[in-house]
Amino acid sequence: MFKKTIIFGVCAITSSLIYGQIEDYRCVSNGFRQPLKWSKATNPWVFSRYKRKAMVDLKGKLKLVFPVYYMSSDRPVREIPFPNDVIIEAGIEPSYKDSDIDLGSSPRIVGEKITYHKGDKDTYKIITIDLGDQVIKKGSWFGVWVSLENLDGEKFVPMSRTVGSRKKQNFETSYTSAKTSFIKGDFIRKTTRIKKVNTSIDWATGYCPVAILAKTDYKGDVWGIIGSSIPEGYYDKYGNRFGDENGNIGYADKLCSTKLGAPSVNLAKGSDKFLYCAQELKGRLDILKVCNVNKVHVGLGGNDISAHHNVKKLRKNAKIVLKLIKAIKPDIEVYNATVLPHSKSTDGFTTLNQTPSWGNAGNASVRGEWNGALRADPKSFGYDGTFELCSFVEYDWKDSASKWLPDETPEKYTTDGTHPTCDGSEAIAEHAYLIGEESKSK
Repeated sequence: MFKKTIIFGVCAITSSLIYGQIEDYRCVSNGFRQPLKWSKATNPWVFSRYKRKAMVDLKGKLKLVFPVYYMSSDRPVREIPFPNDVIIEAGIEPSYKDSDIDLGSSPRIVGEKITYHKGDKDTYKIITIDLGDQVIKKGSWFGVWVSLENLDGEKFVPMSRTVGSRKKQNFETSYTSAKTSFIKGDFIRKTTRIKKVNTSIDWATGYCPVAILAKTDYKGDVWGIIGSSIPEGYYDKYGNRFGDENGNIGYADKLCSTKLGAPSVNLAKGSDKFLYCAQELKGRLDILKVCNVNKVHVGLGGNDISAHHNVKKLRKNAKIVLKLIKAIKPDIEVYNATVLPHSKSTDGFTTLNQTPSWGNAGNASVRGEWNGALRADPKSFGYDGTFELCSFVEYDWKDSASKWLPDETPEKYTTDGTHPTCDGSEAIAEHAYLIGEESKSK
């Protein structure tokens, strides 16, 4: 059984709950990020506000899933439990006030605080927020407020990667220089002003849920995403349209939420490989399970190739990752993806100077052989299918040329020959298709 405390209809639930007890909840969000580092802060607390668009009608009790591990930059990439006791509070702003001031007129519904103690076996915590009789309609903007405090008093907090827009912000965070705890000061309910992200900043960081769960009338797919920096959206630095909930989130979330019209849980991490995921994937699998995903998009392989892994080794580790994901539930479907061009251009990346990195040039290269095998027979890997990502953005993609399209300025799609920009991610998402279903992509 799981612990449950109810105060005024709002409860906090520990992640030791049995999966079957919330199996009728599904992920109804996209674009959130897992914590990617344990970062220094002015004070040992962080306060964040996120603007999101409802993908389905939201009503009743919403469950916000908070990872209590962060992703290392080690090799292998590791899931590291929070090293300190932390207390977390969260709230929902049902009708988002598109402003950084006069926020007192935009009420928030706040859940009960939860505590993570270092050494807990939990890989996530859940805060439940009861909307009561309010309904956040599909397509409406709402806000997610989060406050976290490091109870050990050290000036370190977990940070999820989020970004601002060159035009206007779709993420905002408060100052971390307050003289009192945000939680003790009841800032989520009471704050009337919040600091905007400076539009000149590449990366802004905060702490957020990785997904929102709800009981819903939505009967479609819910996707999980496992991958490296490209599906994470590492170079997708700026939203290119104000009001675009798909800005800054990488091609995989964009593919799911736009073309496929489905919520997604993005657990990708820059520098990750099939090899690393085969060694350490527990926290992410726990989250995919509690989010009740029925399909998983795996965007890995490029970093394995860059590490001089041959196709035999890629296939071996890809099958291990597949087996781990399939263990979540028997009927889950898992899809691989072709590897995008990888360049080692050093001159600011031009049309002419696209020198493929090791093992990437042509059909005979590791990348060419890998993509060729995925295109010829996705089922031979044990995967349920393969998404073709290269056909729209890669020159001579059938021959795995590993060059970005020269008939447009490549910088529109990529600045380094490897990572898509926001425009590149949007183009890939719009034109990606399941191999064998090309006609459906047109």
